[in-house]
Amino acid sequence: MSHPYLANLIVRVAVLVSAGCLSASPTVLAQPVTGFYGLTFVFDGELVLRAHVEDGSGHPAQGGTVTFQYCSLKGIPSNDITQPDEAPSSACANGSGTWATLGRVPVNPETGDALLDFGLVSVVNTIGFRYRYVGQGTGIQNKLIDPVDWNR
Repeated sequence: MSHPYLANLIVRVAVLVSAGCLSASPTVLAQPVTGFYGLTFVFDGELVLRAHVEDGSGHPAQGGTVTFQYCSLKGIPSNDITQPDEAPSSACANGSGTWATLGRVPVNPETGDALLDFGLVSVVNTIGFRYRYVGQGTGIQNKLIDPVDWNR
């Protein structure tokens, strides 16, 4: 490599470093913060699931999605009122049930809530639910919440 070429290269690298285009130290990206993740129920014949997500300061999540799941007994078809598959979360904990996905719902950025109408519940008295929050750039950590049982 010729001396003038090397000197020119050194000058270009120095310019890039001083302009901030190159850095000697690695860039540290902000890590998502732990949030508050709640699950409540509204029941008036039909059961509505309400997931609520906030950041650590109590501000509603500005987006993301919530995937709701319920505990379903193994070997029993879903949506059969003569043979309900819905079960308490303990059934999923002991292996007699498995978590079945109900659907994915966007979080309302004004409230931090995601709502899902589970539907009519006329036979079963206890059903285990949980959800997975995916923040998609909101700054709040993704999380699979611990199960919560709804009791009639």
